[in-house]
Amino acid sequence: MAKIDKESNLPYYLQIKEILKKRIKNNIYPRETLIPSENELSSEFGVTRNTVRSALKELQDEDLIYTEKGKGSIVKGSKIKQSLMEFYSFGRRFKQNEEGKEAYSKTVEKKEIICPSDVRENLDIRSEDKIYEITRIRYIEEEPVMLEISYLPQKLFPDLFDYDMEHFSLYDMIEYRYKRNITKGREYIQPMISGTKESNFLNIEKGSPVFLVKRITYSGKKPVEYRKSIIRGDKYVFYTEFS
Repeated sequence: MAKIDKESNLPYYLQIKEILKKRIKNNIYPRETLIPSENELSSEFGVTRNTVRSALKELQDEDLIYTEKGKGSIVKGSKIKQSLMEFYSFGRRFKQNEEGKEAYSKTVEKKEIICPSDVRENLDIRSEDKIYEITRIRYIEEEPVMLEISYLPQKLFPDLFDYDMEHFSLYDMIEYRYKRNITKGREYIQPMISGTKESNFLNIEKGSPVFLVKRITYSGKKPVEYRKSIIRGDKYVFYTEFS
């Protein structure tokens, strides 16, 4: 067990911070788990609780831990980084295992409906046309991170429900089974807080920060999918690059 060096000029709280930081890096304190309490750490290192509290404050400032009232200090989970400059597909990205994380999808509902007006505007179809509505939850490391609702014109994708949408990318099916090349997409991203429905699906507290992402996907000039995604704010970070 690591000990602080009481002969060092480095303050005790900074030494403790580095020891705890190393434990987080080495997965001794796994992501999204509690680290020992202030009392336990104070006893382990032979220092006051104020010293431990200062060390924890340093870790919090470095965005390595967060606190929850009534629980204590928790190691932050790593966030998925998503560029705003590229077309994003959860199924394709994690099929290639780019993140080194176990990921999968679960279809919670799929149905055929008459197209609602707000969806109709984005899919450029008639009011009497039927669409598919597919609701899926995306999981990373067995934890729900995203709720997706996709809308697709039935006439463009007959018998879509015959295919496995949990183990294959929807965009792969569009391109390879229906021979419609995806040429572009348009996304709108806005912050919001979670309501009851999405909180239950994502296993988060109601009122948690999330992203609402609305996407229209095109094949040529024809919109082929409209999608709404609710993404956990504690699991994703969006970024852009410029030069």
